[in-house]
Formats: sequence, C-alpha cells, structure tokens
Amino acid sequence: RLPLTVVGPIIEFIREGLGISNVLAGFLTTIPLLAFALVSPFVPRISRTIGIELSLFISMLLLATGIALRSAGITSLLLVGTIIIGVAISFGNVLLPSFFKLKFPFHVGLMMGIYSVAMNVSGGFGAGLSHPIANTTNWQIALAFPIVIVLIASLVWSPQLRNNDRMQATATTAPKLKLWR
Repeated sequence: RLPLTVVGPIIEFIREGLGISNVLAGFLTTIPLLAFALVSPFVPRISRTIGIELSLFISMLLLATGIALRSAGITSLLLVGTIIIGVAISFGNVLLPSFFKLKFPFHVGLMMGIYSVAMNVSGGFGAGLSHPIANTTNWQIALAFPIVIVLIASLVWSPQLRNNDRMQATATTAPKLKLWR
C-alpha cells in the first residue's frame, strides 16, 4: 500500500508542480481502485499459467516501473505510472492470500495477520513521510521513495522463483460442484 498512501498528503504539491486541475489530481487516487476492479478477475488465470511466485515477482517489477514513471514529473507519465501501480498491486491483493494458503496451510491466520499489519504499517509509513520529504526536497522524490522498498522486496522474493509452481487450468483440476443428482 505504500505507493498508494504517499499520494494523498502531497496531492497539492503534485497539482501545483504539474499545473493540473483539482479533478485530475483527485482522480490520481481513484485510478488504482479502478485498476483493482478491472484487473483482479484476470489475475488467477495468469497465475495458473505462469505460477504464483513468478506472477508476484513480475508484479513487483511492474510496481517499480510504475513508481519510476509516476515520479518523472510529466503529467502523462504520472497517469500511466499510476495505472501500472494499480495493476501491479492487484496481483498482490489477489495472490498473496492464496500463496499463504498454499505454502503455510497450518499458519494461514498468522501469515494473514502479519500481511495485514505490514500493509497498514507501510501505508502509515508512506502517508507520514511523503509530506516531509516533499517539503524538504520535492514531490517527485516523495513519490519515488517507495521504489527502494519494492526493489528490496523483489530481491528478498527472488529465491521463491525456484519454487514457481504452474497449475494449468484444466477440467481435471477444476473442482466439481454437484447441485443435484
């Protein structure tokens, strides 16, 4: 959530820096939500094809790309980067709970708790630091600082790629549901 929560506190810096309207500035916080709604239904099929681990790794690379584009200081790249960020986070939203169930079947509650705390702490971290960073430096750096965390997470995640399990969607792997005899 860090790349999302940095925007709100510095929206005025972004608006003034790029000379965009209040409507467009407000739309920046809506774009990721729209991406969640549009992309999330397709994430399971993609992950069955290329694997959960690889899907999450690619989403982290997309997230880093989106952050870099968004902080370039160009309105069109701000919008494109924000879309990419929304797409990338959609993968994490959908796949991480499944990953925990698959890899930690006896500790799902604990893992989901840690995941929830990490999302909330990182979100608060972003919201709390972005304004002071923008005040001290500029809004582009405030938008860009989450890339450091994403790159570290990508490095930490990369060993998981050795365990990338692909599950092809076939009729034999799909659960059978009998509603009547």
